[in-house]
Amino acid sequence: MGDALLIKIIYNPIGGGGMNWDRMKHVRSLLEDKGVTFEYYETTFEMRGDAMARLVAKDGDIIGIAGGDGTIHEVISATYDMDLTYVLLPFGSGNDTARSAGVFNYTDEDIVNAFTNGTERPIPYWVANDMVFVQTLSFGTIVDINMIADEYIENLMSKMTGNTTTAIIRRYIDVTKTLMSSMIHSILNGELSFVKVAKSKDYRRIALKAVAKCKAKKYTITYDGVTRDVESILLSVQNVEYMGGGLNLCPNAAIDSADLIVLNVNKKSKYRYVMNLVAMSSGKIETQKNVEYFKAKSVTVKSDEITHMIVDGETLKFDGSIEVKPGDHKLIVRV
Repeated sequence: MGDALLIKIIYNPIGGGGMNWDRMKHVRSLLEDKGVTFEYYETTFEMRGDAMARLVAKDGDIIGIAGGDGTIHEVISATYDMDLTYVLLPFGSGNDTARSAGVFNYTDEDIVNAFTNGTERPIPYWVANDMVFVQTLSFGTIVDINMIADEYIENLMSKMTGNTTTAIIRRYIDVTKTLMSSMIHSILNGELSFVKVAKSKDYRRIALKAVAKCKAKKYTITYDGVTRDVESILLSVQNVEYMGGGLNLCPNAAIDSADLIVLNVNKKSKYRYVMNLVAMSSGKIETQKNVEYFKAKSVTVKSDEITHMIVDGETLKFDGSIEVKPGDHKLIVRV
């Protein structure tokens, strides 16, 4: 292969509940039919997207990221300082980054065209303390719902005692031992897809549980030299339209903008919070009386009442203070 430009695809086989295996196989087949040279890699529990990307990516490569927001976050955070071009394959569950980049509804043929003849779109990345992200950093309601949903799935899985498939899934998740891709495929098309459906079916119940649990938290936010104390149900720093698995919470945002948007849902009654959730699901959160937006080039968030946050779809611990500022260059995404 020499030093020729090379496509490298990093696929997360458990992204999207493992339901994109056939699509991934078809994309590879289409590339092969066109005579396109590429290398193909799958992430595992031992070798996540960040570790895989650091191992295989070289300056000048085109990196196909096949997975969801978490996989995109892992790969880009590991390679943002390299001279790479990215192609996003919307093979995750939420796919908020893909939605905001305009590739969520891409067919397999569209994906192949992005690899071979796509238009290059520069997008910024953001630095939050020592982390890099490209989409959103949020606190409050979205975190509550995610953590309750994760707890629900864990409880559901624990009830499947004596089930061989479940035991294998648990082994894959909990121990550092790689399983063959074909075995993962059969597992994920079995019990894990059921879990995904169950999670989707019970989302309203989970959301209502989050309503009951929800308490507004106090934050100090500083943006472009202005400092404010707020008491919020949801606080998000982002430059994309979508978050939370397809919720259009910032309709005026743009993934290629140099501006961050701070979304603040102020403390109100439980009734208003329910109305906020309804508005979130219908993409009309901006119509709510207790919702405000403001643009900023950089943002600092401080709180003694928060323990977790979501960064590009990943639930992470929050240590009390975080500063968000733009990276020193833009990433190149082919669309």
